[in-house]
Amino acid sequence: MAEESLIRDQIVISDEEQENDGNFLLNLTHTKCHPLRTRFIRYTIALPEYPISDPDGFTYIVAVPGQEQSAVANAISSVQYAMRLNYRERPMNSETIFGSVPLLHTSAYCTGVKLCQYADPALKDMKHTSISKTQWDEIEAIREGIPLAETEQVKRRTYM
Repeated sequence: MAEESLIRDQIVISDEEQENDGNFLLNLTHTKCHPLRTRFIRYTIALPEYPISDPDGFTYIVAVPGQEQSAVANAISSVQYAMRLNYRERPMNSETIFGSVPLLHTSAYCTGVKLCQYADPALKDMKHTSISKTQWDEIEAIREGIPLAETEQVKRRTYM
């Protein structure tokens, strides 16, 4: 545990420091060609339902001691964004910034929010890499504007 803490302390950089340095990319692996790189790292005990993303990489490091691989896969698939998985649960065999700690690596590309075919067009056109209070307020305003007297049952259930 002390080794893990030491490694974590060496690589933790505040979000503010990362945002101020537009060229900052951290190598997660030490390979000669095409190292795995990221702009942001967030340590967490669970993967968020609506994770933050970044075109240059936003990495969530989630400790899952003792969990079955199927439980980890379910946590990844419960994210509320449609995604294209480049690969799922690939063991990291190369030397990483964490040393010899066993890791599973999943790489995904966000293709948008999961939406029903009846969703309001304004929701379909929203672009973001994180959700702000203003965006949540916009979503709530759209929901409040939905007619409660929708006659089609499928559409009515969609809006709830």
